[in-house]
Amino acid sequence: MAKLTKSDTLSVFNHLKQEVEAGRFAPIYLLMGEEPYYVDLLCDCIQEHALLPHERDFNQTIVYGNEVTAEQIMAISNRYPMMAERQLVIVREAQQLKKIEELEPYVLRPSETTVLVLAFSGRNIDKRTKFGKTLVAHAQVLESAKVSEWNLPQWIERYAESLGKRIDPDAALLLGEYAGNDLRKLALEMEKFVRSMEPDEVRITTQVVEKNTGVSREFNPIELGDALAKGEAERAFRIAHYLTEASKVTLPPVIGYLFYFFYRLELIQVLREQRRCSFEEAAAEAGIRYAKPFMPAARRYSLAKCCRILLLIRDLDAKSKSNLRGEATDADLLLELISKILYL
Repeated sequence: MAKLTKSDTLSVFNHLKQEVEAGRFAPIYLLMGEEPYYVDLLCDCIQEHALLPHERDFNQTIVYGNEVTAEQIMAISNRYPMMAERQLVIVREAQQLKKIEELEPYVLRPSETTVLVLAFSGRNIDKRTKFGKTLVAHAQVLESAKVSEWNLPQWIERYAESLGKRIDPDAALLLGEYAGNDLRKLALEMEKFVRSMEPDEVRITTQVVEKNTGVSREFNPIELGDALAKGEAERAFRIAHYLTEASKVTLPPVIGYLFYFFYRLELIQVLREQRRCSFEEAAAEAGIRYAKPFMPAARRYSLAKCCRILLLIRDLDAKSKSNLRGEATDADLLLELISKILYL
């Protein structure tokens, strides 16, 4: 059975997808997690490959958790396939299934001619319960974790490569700021970009992103990071006012990008000190392919300042999600953060 951690969702997804496409099926699949994108993709992949088109009328059953009982699912799963090697039973929205623990007898002795898929949407099964432990132990498991705001650019770059394109780092950041960490929305946007491009075009630029999303290149978190990197206080405050005015952009993507920026800057500074190397060499060792935006910041913010800034961003993130913010608006919180960064 494929085991996973939150950091290897993609590798487990790819492994299970390859197994399914090769015709190697498990009796039970447990697909769950906060990010439904990979759950939906793998569920669709199983549906596509488990049966031939002419076998689906009699051997494919799709039900929803709020419409069936555990007893009914077991009855369906114990049926024999008709003129096919196997039958496929998919339980969508499985988190809504009442008394799901009553599936335990089937989980312990599943039918050899049935592929049962339990697809949770935006939720995990409680792995602390007896049934949760049993199910995880006897099923092929995909736990699809949310991609953090600061890891979005890397995810976007990889997805662009899967489409045969290359996206500029600034364009990836801009798209992440626009779509947030909703992977389904990001994938749809990327596919829209590809359709709008000429067949021989390979590069997705900020102009492509701006044209298709309407995001402003002058007022966005990337430009805010650039203003902070250069110590341009007036510009930084002007961008912050624009971003928070009339909720043009929510606070989490802005916080996510600033954390992304200063975390990578901190990594460069650490490597420079440890290796006694140049800025460019440190950036290359850190895996930062587009290091130019960090150069002015490296002169302004030492390693110690980077550490303090990351703590400030973490504090702001916690405050924005709790009652610690009092009556402070998103604009108030962001302006306070900018002031502290600029005047460290």
